[in-house]
Amino acid sequence: MKVAVIYMAAGNSRRFAMAKQKRSGQRNEGLYPGNEEKNKLLQKLEGKPLYLYGLETLAALRERHNEAEIFVITRFQEILESAGERGMKAFLNPESEKGVSHTIRRGIREAQKAGEFDYLLFVAADQPRLSLETLEKFLELGERKTFPVVSAAWRKTETAADQDGQNRKREECRLGNPVMFRASLAGELLALSGDEGGRRVWRVHASQSGLVFVKEEGELEDFDLPWETGC
Repeated sequence: MKVAVIYMAAGNSRRFAMAKQKRSGQRNEGLYPGNEEKNKLLQKLEGKPLYLYGLETLAALRERHNEAEIFVITRFQEILESAGERGMKAFLNPESEKGVSHTIRRGIREAQKAGEFDYLLFVAADQPRLSLETLEKFLELGERKTFPVVSAAWRKTETAADQDGQNRKREECRLGNPVMFRASLAGELLALSGDEGGRRVWRVHASQSGLVFVKEEGELEDFDLPWETGC
């Protein structure tokens, strides 16, 4: 079983840029997602660039699992060089500025050029708390070849009294990234356009999907606001 792990490090975050501008009192004019000075992936969280957390986790994954091959798609030279230093295949993709579908498309095409894979695992670069253990669970499910789509999820169980005073357990399930697709679904992913993400394809196959439950809800959190990245 081989998995192409596509690290989506394009850094398109209009929400981040607008929030940072609002706090600094700047006007909206002239602020673009591609501006490296303001892009969230290059901002530091606890002294380290945001993108580097995921990159280091993927490097550890590759060291332990040779069935995983990493493809980094970015718009930034710093990320390109950092991935290259770790022996990863990395590609500059200016088209990513047009929407997430362009990042997905480039990742798939580079993986297809590199060889045949059973699964495509998409990892977002703005989830610094994502653990190696969670990524390994995706590979474990991939080995079974049971599910066409696998998504990360967080399950929260609460106990609360109902109207009769009886304690009842209530479960909440939150889905998030990463998401893994069987390689045979590449055509559906390549058909995405603009800012459409893989969730559209996931919904089509939701009834047959598998879940990887994270230990901490924070693993699913993406960092979009300047004060969350210590700026």
